[in-house]
Amino acid sequence: MEPKTLQLNWTKSFNLYTSSVDSTGNATPSILCDFLQEVASSHAEHLGWGFDNLKDNNWFWVLSRLRLKVNHFPHWKDQVEVETWPSGKNGLLWTREFEIRDLEKQLIGQATSGWLVIDLNSKRPQRVDPAALGVDIRAPRKVFEEPLDKVQSIPEGESVYQRKIGYLDIDVQQHLNNVKFVDWVLEGFTMEFHKVHQLQELEINFLAEAFYGQTIHHRQHQLSDDTFSHSLYREDDGKEICRAKTIWQPRS
Repeated sequence: MEPKTLQLNWTKSFNLYTSSVDSTGNATPSILCDFLQEVASSHAEHLGWGFDNLKDNNWFWVLSRLRLKVNHFPHWKDQVEVETWPSGKNGLLWTREFEIRDLEKQLIGQATSGWLVIDLNSKRPQRVDPAALGVDIRAPRKVFEEPLDKVQSIPEGESVYQRKIGYLDIDVQQHLNNVKFVDWVLEGFTMEFHKVHQLQELEINFLAEAFYGQTIHHRQHQLSDDTFSHSLYREDDGKEICRAKTIWQPRS
């Protein structure tokens, strides 16, 4: 049997259903983030360092940072293609790039992400040799010129939104699903705001776990006319679990 040829670029198609769109019929930011995670997971499995492979070493992948920029949102019944590729390693952080295109191959969005390899028992990041995962990190193309830095903390402020974590909010690792973080950041805005504004860019850092039954609060601070910073934190101990920045544009 001939050895398997590994593809360092990976593309997966997704359809937009009624459950994938908001009240305007456009794709929700969280469903696009879900697509990114799905294609990343699929590619990691193909390369031989996916969930099951890492579990053999008592490790698992954790998404630590994400930056998403959307030129225009696809609509209900549209199909999109998401291409991804690993793009390097900076200390403990492994980076991965994404491009989102429509069926005419027009670029509609870009993203970059940073991932950590975590030990299942200690929950601490592991310093893994790229060669151990067979990863080629020789300066592949980045979608953004700027590095994927940490989101700055925000001033103290009152909670603008809160929610208790339910059963359908947790993932296979038994903690709050990353995509729920995105939804809850965007819930800091009113219906009236969403009707006239469209998200243009999202930067988010995942800082700590949250679990079933915990209540999560959302602090929000306006930096400029179109830019906001956000912080999600646990009610029981005040621990910040997520930090984000959003940039908005008028809805066309």
